[in-house]
Amino acid sequence: MEWVSRIIAIALEMVLPGVMGGWLDKKFGTGFISLTGFALGISIAIWHLTLLGKQKIGADASNHSSNSKRPHTPENRSSSESPSSDES
Repeated sequence: MEWVSRIIAIALEMVLPGVMGGWLDKKFGTGFISLTGFALGISIAIWHLTLLGKQKIGADASNHSSNSKRPHTPENRSSSESPSSDES
């Protein structure tokens, strides 16, 4: 559900500045504010997506590093490790 809200927020960031610009264009009789709004909205959305990507990559990296610090027990021993033959 968290990702749904993020996607909706990014979609609104893309669309709302252009829609508001269109409304201002009608009010003032211009034709460039909506294009400026859409350009601004897309720029903001790309910036937001970049931030989300960095957070996701950072979270994945921290999960990976925390997994590598766990003690080696039979439950989380990798398949390349074999039990030592010194134990009797």
